Amino acid sequence: MAFRIVSPTQIPLAGRPAIDLTDAMTRLDGNLPLLGRLLPQFIEASVSRGAALRAALAAENAAEAAALLHQMRGSAASVGAAAMASLAGEAEDLLKKSGMNALAGFPDQVDRALADVRQAAEGIAAQLAPAAAGDEQGAAALPALLDFLKTNNLRALDVIKECETFLVQQMGREKADDVLSAVEELDFAGAYEKLAGAAR
Repeated sequence: MAFRIVSPTQIPLAGRPAIDLTDAMTRLDGNLPLLGRLLPQFIEASVSRGAALRAALAAENAAEAAALLHQMRGSAASVGAAAMASLAGEAEDLLKKSGMNALAGFPDQVDRALADVRQAAEGIAAQLAPAAAGDEQGAAALPALLDFLKTNNLRALDVIKECETFLVQQMGREKADDVLSAVEELDFAGAYEKLAGAAR
């Protein structure tokens, strides 16, 4: 997928999206549902790291601050949170070159960047919701499909369409296409045999 989700609010670094979906999909082999699961975990961990960073800065603990910034940068990059990754990287450089005082406003910038990531994550979740609903519908229709295939009932031709998304999720595109082709060719026995594993 080549589209990018960018929050309408100003992001910390001009031109960097809250979530660079192209980069995230490259890292995750195109698995958008996986990104949808990882983002809430990333947000939760980032909130904790942000609080720990504030404490480290208040205690003037440069080593702890450096470790937290490095973790922030790595975890942000892993989910395509481009603005946060760049922000943490710049903060790491500032800490090395200019010391702790240079990072006085950084935790507030992290909070703003994280708010953008949260908004982008909500957008991704909204995109995933219809697919999840389709999967549930397909799973619910599968027993009926198996019954129709077993009894050579032509209604299988209609029900297979409801199950397609679910079958692709369960079996992969190639095997799902094999089932679809078998049904379309009225090879109901062959389709039933191929589907037996998906029903378990």
